[in-house]
This record gives sequence, C-alpha cells and structure tokens, in this order.
Amino acid sequence: MNEHKQSGIHCVFYYYGVEHLAINLYDYVNKGIKKNELVYLCVEPEIYKTIFKYLHKHNNQIEILNIDCLIDKHNTNEIEELLTSFLSYKEIARKKGYSSIRIVNQVNYLLSSISQNQFMDFDNLLNKVVEKLNISVMCAYDFDDYLNKKQLINDALMNQSFRSHDHRFYNFKMIKNNGCI
Repeated sequence: MNEHKQSGIHCVFYYYGVEHLAINLYDYVNKGIKKNELVYLCVEPEIYKTIFKYLHKHNNQIEILNIDCLIDKHNTNEIEELLTSFLSYKEIARKKGYSSIRIVNQVNYLLSSISQNQFMDFDNLLNKVVEKLNISVMCAYDFDDYLNKKQLINDALMNQSFRSHDHRFYNFKMIKNNGCI
C-alpha cells in the first residue's frame, strides 16, 4: 500500500513480545511523523519511553493519549461524543501545523482498565470515527498472550480483530486485511 495513503485506516498489528512491538511501533510512528501527523500513543509506559528514546528529536510530535478520556467517551456508547473528542484531537493537531493524527492503542494495556466487552464496543465505534474523520488508528494485540496464556487476548477478541480492522500492519507495511493471520 502506498505510504502516502494511510489516513482513514483502522489497522491491526499482532506482536509477539515487547521487542517486536517496539520495532514495529517505531516504524509506524516514524511514518506518521514523516507525513506530518501528530501521533498519540496509548501504550504501556515502558513502550512509550522506548519509542520516545529513539524519536526524541520529534518529541513535540508524539503525545500520550489519556486512557481515561477514551474510557469516558466509550462508556457513553455514543458515536457523536467519541467523534467530538477525536475531532478536537484533530483540530489541536491542525492548529499546531500537523496534517492529521495517528493513534496507537496497545490492546492489552487498554484491557487492564476496561472490560473486554467495553473494548469490543469501543473498537467498533473506532471504525466509524476513523472513517468519518480520516484519521489513522492502530490496535496492537499481544499475540504471545493469545497463544500461551489468554489472560487478556482471547478467541473472542482475536475473531473481532479479524473482522473489524480493514488493514493489517505486517512486515513494516500496511496490507489489506483478509481476515487471517
């Protein structure tokens, strides 16, 4: 897929271990920086520190996304409130001179604060938000947890991830999601 046409995509990324996540997030975030996007990270603090360490010269272009805000907007289960919230993020980015926003959600990090059903509902709402606002959102799933423990990432979440994301980040490229790994 053309690197310049990655806005308006709700993609999935399956990672196996934090090193695999960090290397791929570095690439995904760096591509957003090159497109002049403001990047919001909703990831574990250690992952944020790792990404920030290597992209520190772009520190004004990478921000932490407040997980409480996402949960609050989700709990209303109203697309309009979530749209308003993301529209304000996009407007902040525009006022700072950025072309758009790129968001990374580390799913197991989100699941430490909300229920699986809340996340699945939220993820479905994200599809509509991404489509309407032409922003980019990545949901990163811990495949190690899925294969070996199923503590947070289970069959229901994986099945939804196959259905709900139109693209997959694989081998440092955005590819059309065909519903299988």
